[in-house]
Amino acid sequence: MFVVGTACGTISAPGGDLTPTATCDAVVAKFSAVDGSVVWLKLIAAEAAGSNAGRWVNFDGASNTVFVGGTVNGKVFLASVDSATGAAKNGPTVVGGETTTDEPTTMLRLGSHVYIGGGLNSATFGAYNKGNGEDGFVAKFLASDCSYVSVAGFDISSLDIVNSLRILSSNKIIFTGTANFNYIIGVLNTDTMTFDYNQQYGGNGFDHGQDIVIYPADSVAYLIGYSDSSDLGSGSPAGTYDVLLAKFSTADGFASAPTLVSQVLAGGGNLHDIGKSLERIDSELWVVVQSDSTSMNGETVQPADAVFAKYQTSDLSLIAGSTTVIGGANSDGVSAMVIDPLRNVMLPMYSTSPSFGNGGNGDAALILQVIRPDTACTEGVTCQNGGTCAYAGWEVGQYSCDCAAGWEGATCADSVDDCDPDPCENGGTCVDGHQSFTCNCVTGFVGATCGTTSTHPDATPCNAEGYGFYRRDGNGACDCSQPSQLTDTEQAGSIVELGVD
Repeated sequence: MFVVGTACGTISAPGGDLTPTATCDAVVAKFSAVDGSVVWLKLIAAEAAGSNAGRWVNFDGASNTVFVGGTVNGKVFLASVDSATGAAKNGPTVVGGETTTDEPTTMLRLGSHVYIGGGLNSATFGAYNKGNGEDGFVAKFLASDCSYVSVAGFDISSLDIVNSLRILSSNKIIFTGTANFNYIIGVLNTDTMTFDYNQQYGGNGFDHGQDIVIYPADSVAYLIGYSDSSDLGSGSPAGTYDVLLAKFSTADGFASAPTLVSQVLAGGGNLHDIGKSLERIDSELWVVVQSDSTSMNGETVQPADAVFAKYQTSDLSLIAGSTTVIGGANSDGVSAMVIDPLRNVMLPMYSTSPSFGNGGNGDAALILQVIRPDTACTEGVTCQNGGTCAYAGWEVGQYSCDCAAGWEGATCADSVDDCDPDPCENGGTCVDGHQSFTCNCVTGFVGATCGTTSTHPDATPCNAEGYGFYRRDGNGACDCSQPSQLTDTEQAGSIVELGVD
């Protein structure tokens, strides 16, 4: 897991303390997939003086490259480092920012290019001339060397911004953001760097789109953001801003703007509750929220805590008991959510809380918080014979099965060998069953484990079932017409059942 941030003072790293070369440097860290410890931590100064800040990170496993996007002195930069060591690879490439601040808010890798979206305030950005106020933009960079290619921008109102980019096809990106006090959904053609459309939605207040997930095969999309509108179908917001959830129909595969199905205000705190990120898991929406309220969904919240919750995809209603609050007494920020195939929820965060778990000492700390799923076995994990799935690590494929009594193996498919160790005494032979064993005793010994000397020296088990024996006649054959005269404790070949508590 890779996390980015900003360092304005000396910070601890596995190889020793690091000090920014500028007033502040961007920082990128790799966290262990096993125990959450920091593997490496590197500083990036796109410019040697002023303020460098890391805003977004993207990992490309095919080239073992981590792309870092951020700002430096009011401009946008892109750099790349080696994922194994953190060593610099390409960039930083700096674009824009002639006079004021250009703010990147999201980044995406598609094909051979990296795209950074956000809001720009500079008079020009590449070949794009800014309109009135802040403009939304998506900038295109070559992944191989981080060089700048081109930019697409839009001017709908005095406040336009792109907050999230998602892949729609090999040459189309869908995005959400804010424009004209509404939340927006748009599609960008990455070949021509032109917008297919930029559709506004919302109510009578200020509505922001923060993230969108799309499912073209199901003709549906879901959006999360925040709003102070009072006409979104669920009453007035309980706080300054409430979490906004919206559902859309996309019958034509996003060839045209999606149709709004429903939109609600969720959470209902008493201050700012900002929806940050969401993913669809089966029939549920898993979301993460940055909350400044004192409570959300009935759970106590401290200032600027992260809140994880689940909602139904059908009607966008809260799933009872699904809310988890992550944070301490001070400010604890969250910007995104990553869910691995085993449904571990990973939240890259910063913390100023001195008591917050493995991070936070009163200063801002870069941390990775993980929420374990409350489900049993998930995709790709099949525990058999009543076994249940337990997670052994964060890395994909790391799991173990807690087996029911009598079963063992990686997936609980194997019956426990009840003859190991061998319970049979005095030369008896053990035959394994399931949660049972049978001891076939040699002549002269009887009992469940052949531990008793027989009072009938000629007694030997006769029948294959092994639950008793008959006396031998004079010719050495089994005389089944007469039952054994041995006592119950002397019976040979007894089956021993292993009880389960």
